[in-house]
Amino acid sequence: MWIRDYPPIQVSKRRFVKFQYRPDYLKGFEDRITRDVICKQLVCLGTIKKSDLVVDGGNVVAAGTKVIFTEKIFRENSDRSRAETKFDFLRVLRNPTCVAIPR
Repeated sequence: MWIRDYPPIQVSKRRFVKFQYRPDYLKGFEDRITRDVICKQLVCLGTIKKSDLVVDGGNVVAAGTKVIFTEKIFRENSDRSRAETKFDFLRVLRNPTCVAIPR
């Protein structure tokens, strides 16, 4: 795992989104999941909006009004439909232009 996997994702100059970090590759190793206490120390960066979507930050690249994400977010949120996951993802990011790529 890398630091970009669990911290909030920057979506504008002073706005971040913190997704749930529960990656499938750490199932059975939950004690290795970085807890939100680390991210609470980042409030100096700006506003951090929490989302209940499970998203590994390594699967998202945001730049300005554009976001590229891997389709892994659909697998990690299999309790929702693809349409619902994408709608919630776009809503929390404030509707950027998004491109999904296979993974």
